Amino acid sequence: MSDLQNQTPANTYKGLLQVGDYTNGVDSTAKYVSDGEGTNSALSISESKVGVGTTSPSAELDVVGSIEATTLTTSGQVGAGSVDVSGNVVADEYALDGTGASSSAVAIHAPAPNELAIRTSSTEAMRIDSNGHVGISTANPSAELDVVGSAIIDGTMKVNGLLYNNANSTEFQSNQTTSVTVPSVAEGSVYHVVATRHTADSNSQLRVAYVHYSEDGTANLNDSVANSNVNLTVSGSTITVTNNATQATLSLRILKVG
Repeated sequence: MSDLQNQTPANTYKGLLQVGDYTNGVDSTAKYVSDGEGTNSALSISESKVGVGTTSPSAELDVVGSIEATTLTTSGQVGAGSVDVSGNVVADEYALDGTGASSSAVAIHAPAPNELAIRTSSTEAMRIDSNGHVGISTANPSAELDVVGSAIIDGTMKVNGLLYNNANSTEFQSNQTTSVTVPSVAEGSVYHVVATRHTADSNSQLRVAYVHYSEDGTANLNDSVANSNVNLTVSGSTITVTNNATQATLSLRILKVG
């Protein structure tokens, strides 16, 4: 108040701040804080909220624009269209409630509801969709892990099921009953099935068959090389193979040839 001493009434009035006007002060509706000449500042306040750059604050502090801070400490949620940080960010949880495309070179964002994407070099590199499927170099993963491209595994990979590629070929190893769903049962679809039984003494036995689908979708199984230790059945689009012997593994390759 010392700055207002020995000032004329007009200058004193200019040095004061007011909210709204003299009659309508602070209430539930946020109003800009203005100087004595009536020039609005960037700050608005109501009985419970403060706005910067807005007269409609939706939270206790609502900033429309950028915030620069040496240290920012919160005990609740922080909502922002974007956050640029040159230091460390420590939080118990990061929630991406907004969805949409990203134009950033490097970003983690939510491209769609319940989905998470990671961008590098202005290109989406990985996505987790709403089913929990992880896609690498694909935005539409069709399995728990869908990789478009090559993979290098420096170690052991164990597959309790099947390996499938875009050449309509399926190959796996198992000593259990395993079912494979072929990609098409359209009329004329033909699959070449090769099952190899490997025993502990390094002996190998083959069962080779063709599965041909007729016009009504009926599957016809024709053996080229039979093997009683390898049971092969077809039901609709499902080809089931069973290793009937113990202490042996079974490798199976299914190739669409027609």
